[in-house]
Amino acid sequence: MAAGLGKQSGKDRKLRIPPFPAAVDRMLESTRWMQWLDPEARHLVWMRAERRDWIGNLPSCWP
Repeated sequence: MAAGLGKQSGKDRKLRIPPFPAAVDRMLESTRWMQWLDPEARHLVWMRAERRDWIGNLPSCWP
């Protein structure tokens, strides 16, 4: 059995709540919108969505 796929102890178990249909629709719309961005802008948008520090982590191909 692969690591992490076995039975979980009670303290490691996470409650998984399915998303609302409206949230799924918003996610699908945003991924369609992201397809129109160039790869560098797409990378920047994902970094901001993950709330990562992006000021010092811009791709090296940016001026």
